[in-house]
Amino acid sequence: ALMSPVEINVFAVLVCAAFASASAALWYSPVLFGKRWVQAHGFSEAQQQAMQQSGPTPYITAALAYLVTAVVVSALVDYAGATGWTQGLWIGFLCWLGLAATVALVGNAFSDKPRTVFFIDTAHHLLYLLVMGAVLAAWR
Repeated sequence: ALMSPVEINVFAVLVCAAFASASAALWYSPVLFGKRWVQAHGFSEAQQQAMQQSGPTPYITAALAYLVTAVVVSALVDYAGATGWTQGLWIGFLCWLGLAATVALVGNAFSDKPRTVFFIDTAHHLLYLLVMGAVLAAWR
């Protein structure tokens, strides 16, 4: 039998996806961790310029991924019957610990990238998943 349908607050999902996109823009900016992230990757000046001129495709891809993530977290919040931001925070943390952090760690372990890249990336995943869980559980 299929799982029961879930109730999703579309507006809350859109707000959470927008938050994740906006926080990524700040997180990976020179103001916060952008310079360290670029250095950790070892990108050349030419690679950095190519990334800056790549157009909107990576940003659209990221925004769509954040939207899918928010829908999934919303479904998990509903299936868990989470009410209130603290229960949502816990769901966000579990999503990060069991999915985002572990997948990123395995990917990093089999790459030539230093752990700094993993820590910067996974800390952002933790931030937006905590916010998504809290907002989506509180705003049901």
